[in-house]
Formats: sequence, C-alpha cells, structure tokens
Amino acid sequence: MPSLEVVLSYLARNVGDVLVSLWIFLAEKVKVGERESISLEEAFEKFCRGVSLAGPFWDHVLGYYRASLEEQGKVLFFKFEDVKRDTSGHMNLSAEFLGGPYSKEGNKGVQNHLTAEMIQCINQITVQILGHYGLRL
Repeated sequence: MPSLEVVLSYLARNVGDVLVSLWIFLAEKVKVGERESISLEEAFEKFCRGVSLAGPFWDHVLGYYRASLEEQGKVLFFKFEDVKRDTSGHMNLSAEFLGGPYSKEGNKGVQNHLTAEMIQCINQITVQILGHYGLRL
C-alpha cells in the first residue's frame, strides 16, 4: 500500500471575526433549544478568558503557527488579512502547496459587530499572547 503524504493548510482569521462568528453560530444553535442565547458582551468576556469551543483561540492559532515553522512543506499557515490583501497570490501558493488547481472566486463584504473598545481589548490580548512569537493577526 502506498504511503499518503498528509499536508495541512491553516487560515488564521482575525480574532474579532472569530469571536463574532462563534457568537452568531452559538446564537443560531440556541434557537433550536430552550436556552436563551448569550449576549455579545458575555461571549466577549468568556472568549477573552479562553472559553470557546476549541479552547483558547490563541493557543489554537499558536499551535498551527509553530507547526508551520517546524514542519515546513507539511503545514501552510496563512493570515486572513494577508489573503484579503493578495487573494490571488495566496490562492496560487495554496494550490501549489496542496498540489491542486486554482480557480478564482468572488469576495463578499464583511460586517463588524464589535465595538471599538472590544476590538482594542481583544487586539491587546492577541499581542500579549502571540506577539512574543512574532505572530500578528
């Protein structure tokens, strides 16, 4: 049996986008249950303390970032903001890394649900936790 080469492509999203997406996802899931949905402020507080579905966001991202440095050629790490700036270039890199074709697709706009204070706080936490590894999201 031939051995399979396993590679991983990881896209790190902006921390505020992750929080809002998680909050919206949980609000939708709660609608089918009997509990009240969580407020954005409560979700923000929990997220900043590391409470989320996949554990602390920063640990999750840092694990993939480190793997991309240690396992070059097996783990490809992109930051969403970089991909937004040069979508075509990053998609070409990704396609080359994964050994597949690239086809261009449209881009949709993004709505920000967080207050300026929330963005500032969450960015400070991100810099404190990931900054000394040279990783900026």
